[in-house]
Amino acid sequence: MSSLKTGRYPSSTTGEDAYFNRYIPAYTEQCRQWFGEEHGKNQKILCLGKGMLPLLNQGRVPEEHGDKNYWHAAIVLQYPSFEKAMEFQKSDEYWQAAYHRAAALEDNVAWVTQPSDVTG
Repeated sequence: MSSLKTGRYPSSTTGEDAYFNRYIPAYTEQCRQWFGEEHGKNQKILCLGKGMLPLLNQGRVPEEHGDKNYWHAAIVLQYPSFEKAMEFQKSDEYWQAAYHRAAALEDNVAWVTQPSDVTG
């Protein structure tokens, strides 16, 4: 039984906490179950480039890395094969982890749709 079903990840966290403390650990755990303990050694979290931010964030561009008002990240993953990755992404386990991501994003809909100046 996965920890998603046992309640290891608190259901009371939302927003940034839900993304980093529920979705990322849940997704990583599922990856390791599917692809082995070595999975993750080639993973890297990258900040999105400023050129992409207006598309995602209504023009809200942080001054520098670590801006407390900005928490989007892109994750680059290396899977054993394209076929195995597609099989994983169609699994129930993958979609259970995705619920944590949806909870994180839903809490921040107003934040994403209400741009504000973070430079001042």
